Amino acid sequence: MPPSLGLSDADLKPVLHEANEQTTPRNQCIEQVEKLKPLLDVVPVRDVDINAETKTIQIECRSRTLDARDRLLKTLSPEGVIALSAWIENGKTHMQVRVPKGEMAHYRQPQ
Repeated sequence: MPPSLGLSDADLKPVLHEANEQTTPRNQCIEQVEKLKPLLDVVPVRDVDINAETKTIQIECRSRTLDARDRLLKTLSPEGVIALSAWIENGKTHMQVRVPKGEMAHYRQPQ
C-alpha cells in the first residue's frame, strides 16, 4: 500500500490484513479455473459447457471479493472509507477494459 493512501494507522492495519488475506481465495479461484483447462483437450466442448463453468467460478469469486470489501469497509473510520475509495477511484482512471457486448451482463455481475 503506498504511503500516499492517506489512511491512519488504525485504518491501514485492517486494509493491509485484508489485502494479505485475499491471496488465498484469489489463488483458489485461479486453481479452479486452471482445473478446467484439461477438459478442452479431452472432452468434446459440446459435452461440457466450459464457458458456463468458468463464469460460475468467476461469479463465486467476485462475490467473495465483494463480501471481503464490505467487511473491510465496516471496520474503517468514515475518513478511512473516503481515503480508500478515493485511492481506488484514482486507480481506475488508468484502467482499460474491453468487454464484448454479449458479455456485458456477465461482466456486471453480481450487481
